Amino acid sequence: MEYLLLTAAVVFAAGQNVAKKSYQHKTERSTMFFFPLVASLTALLLFVLLSKFQLCFTLDLLPYSIGFAVSYACALCSSVLAMKYGSMAITLLASSYSLVIPTLYGVTVLRETMDALMIVGFVALLISLFLIRKPAKHEKLDGKFFLCWILSFFGNGFCSVAQKMQQIASEGKQKSEFMILSLGLCVLFLLIGVLAKREKPLSPRTEWPFGILCGACNGLMNYSVLVLTGLLPNVILYPSISAGGVVIGFLIATLGYKERLCTRQYAGYAMGLISILLLSVF
Repeated sequence: MEYLLLTAAVVFAAGQNVAKKSYQHKTERSTMFFFPLVASLTALLLFVLLSKFQLCFTLDLLPYSIGFAVSYACALCSSVLAMKYGSMAITLLASSYSLVIPTLYGVTVLRETMDALMIVGFVALLISLFLIRKPAKHEKLDGKFFLCWILSFFGNGFCSVAQKMQQIASEGKQKSEFMILSLGLCVLFLLIGVLAKREKPLSPRTEWPFGILCGACNGLMNYSVLVLTGLLPNVILYPSISAGGVVIGFLIATLGYKERLCTRQYAGYAMGLISILLLSVF
């Protein structure tokens, strides 16, 4: 049963990225905050329903939730924009490479041991970044895409750090409360962005459906992970979700959206997948 749920988590991980790319593919113009707002609100409502309203909030959650909310909003907005400005396949690597940030946090702050697999994983990551650094010859390097990719990388990474800090502080408790409060704050931040920019849905027939799909997939993926943490070892859980989501996303990008990379980038993508597996095992 747990492996069926794991398969579902991998599909949900890929599904949220397909929703982002499909949204950008279906509309010539896109909003910076409104689409992420719809996605975040959907994930929030889903978590509230799945919790069955059996919740107990404490003030201790607030600082961790603020950190997660800011990082989550940054990661969501930047990943959506990155798929607008560049390749879906390359964009997917940002969230997977972000494993580096909680890993470094574990080594430097929590004094976790750095083993040989981690070192090899970091080397593979550096090689991968070197290989994918330039697009195909007929394309130009888009500065907007690079900036969004970097913001997505750091946003996803610090989400994991905030989650790790909260779970350590609460001894593994209040998972649902933490996610609901974090997503609630994220919705608030994005709503402020919408009001400040006076954004309106440019394409209601695409923003609402794909935003809801993105948020539902994200919420179901995160909920599945919360359930699976008590059923499967981390060495199986996190590599499967990270690598599986990247592989499925890559197939959809190349077969569904006809994205083409140069030979060097394909090699870099493969090297990136190896680094993800090695860093996840750590």
